[in-house]
Amino acid sequence: MTLSIHFALVSDTDAVSAREITRVAALDRQVTRDFGPRWGVLATVDPVFSIEDIPVGYWPIVHRDNINAPGALGFHIDRFGQPLALMALTDSWTLTASHEWLEMLADPFSDRMVPGPSKKRGEGRVSYLVEVCDPSEGDEFAYTVNDVLVSDFILPPSTTPWRSKASATASPAPSSARARSSKEATSTGAVDGAGTK
Repeated sequence: MTLSIHFALVSDTDAVSAREITRVAALDRQVTRDFGPRWGVLATVDPVFSIEDIPVGYWPIVHRDNINAPGALGFHIDRFGQPLALMALTDSWTLTASHEWLEMLADPFSDRMVPGPSKKRGEGRVSYLVEVCDPSEGDEFAYTVNDVLVSDFILPPSTTPWRSKASATASPAPSSARARSSKEATSTGAVDGAGTK
């Protein structure tokens, strides 16, 4: 039995209207139709109009003018290790919201690692952090749901059609994401690779 995870999308800035926040229906449809069946998760996302109104038990996705993370448009864990996404105010905020939301669904605590061969010669096996949207990050890989721009994502290893059963048990296939050695395992990497939604 899979439990459903509930998210609350809230804007902590006056620059995004309540009407704009209600575009969240596209994010909900993305996970119901595209991501959830492939990754085995059930989730909903609801618009909430103030931080104080986030229901108990919901994981917040908060939109802010400034997230105090130079060079990042968003991130998805709080200082206590709890699922929380913060995203910066941009013209493509729905893409960032989708990216952070999908990554929270695949790895809520940002600690899920998958072993695999290093991209760097001589490093042997390394650990990859499961970041399902990083390999296909950016507007050029995005697609639309209900005319709303959303992030593409990679497939879990068990659903990648080009892998044989033998290779599936040996190690993850090469990834288009950056690999890090075991010592750097907390940095961004990817679980599997080339497959997309």
